[in-house]
Amino acid sequence: MTLFTGVQWIPYIAYLLLVNGNPVKGLFLNLVYRPDFPPVGLEDAWVRRTVKAQQTNTESLTVFAPAVLLFIFRHATDKDDIKYICWAYAICRSIHYAFCVGPIGSPYAIPVVPTVTFLGSIFCSLTIAIMALA
Repeated sequence: MTLFTGVQWIPYIAYLLLVNGNPVKGLFLNLVYRPDFPPVGLEDAWVRRTVKAQQTNTESLTVFAPAVLLFIFRHATDKDDIKYICWAYAICRSIHYAFCVGPIGSPYAIPVVPTVTFLGSIFCSLTIAIMALA
């Protein structure tokens, strides 16, 4: 999941390359704290959705990773108990990203599915946390 979170930046970096001609310039201007500069490379709606989808994936991962680690620390021999829940989480996050970004170039994302899959991934994380504490 951590690798998937990193791979989600590929469309954004490709867009910076196409728009600015130099992705390093765009990334540097986005990393520097200058309130008087607008964010570089966030002109199109699908690019903003890509960034938002990556941010929500990171937020979800901050709940999922500690839950899995807590389960492994407390029940080291029962890793098979959460295997399918972890797969369900990964599938929910992948579907969330695909539908949140939606058709590239479109001004709107595909509705409802990102919300449902986000809730599904949180449900998976909470299920693992409850199993870890049981």
